[in-house]
Amino acid sequence: ANHPAVATTYYHIGGVYYEQNQYDPAVQKFGECLNIRKATLGPRHLEVALAHCSIGAVYGGKRQYDRALGHYKLCMDIRLERLGVDHPLVALVWWNLAQDFQEQQHSYEARDCIYEVLRISQIAHVLDAVVGQLPSTLQLVEEQITTNDVRGRLLRKRRQKHLDQGGAANFVAALKAECAKGVVVDDNMESLKGDDSGRPPDARAGGIANAKMRKAAKKKKKAKGKRR
Repeated sequence: ANHPAVATTYYHIGGVYYEQNQYDPAVQKFGECLNIRKATLGPRHLEVALAHCSIGAVYGGKRQYDRALGHYKLCMDIRLERLGVDHPLVALVWWNLAQDFQEQQHSYEARDCIYEVLRISQIAHVLDAVVGQLPSTLQLVEEQITTNDVRGRLLRKRRQKHLDQGGAANFVAALKAECAKGVVVDDNMESLKGDDSGRPPDARAGGIANAKMRKAAKKKKKAKGKRR
């Protein structure tokens, strides 16, 4: 029966499966919950956003990050519209995105998501469990950047400059723009229409820029070696 109470039951069953790392039945139950809530509450309801967020978490657990990102975008789109940019539930989506980006070694994107959580936590109450993990996760992300990118050697000195110049804000604005466009996910959640990389356009552009900087750095280092 298409009733919100049935959707809630499916949601709780999905949550039990998720806690047991049984991701396939979890995504099935969350999907059934999502379909009922869309039919009974409308596609822009906050309970629909919650279902999208939970499905994103399941796909993140399955390491299917492109699908996870698609559902997080749909959740973010609804929450931004209904709650605004400074709401703690919006911060939770940024936190989920940060964790997925960090696991994929997309360190700059992860760091910018963490900055957004930190910003919201200064003006609204974000879950203590999340806030408590922010310093260690940010440190881990910075270490990834330091290890994998020559720019990371100057990261700690440039962190405040990055914030002052709106580096995090640019990434946030781009992802919000992606949310506004919407991402189409079929009812069976078998496929996500979009780029297979699972990364927003600005992140891919950033990867190209980083590659150019690394190439330039190698040339500079080689030139120094010749002068010696």
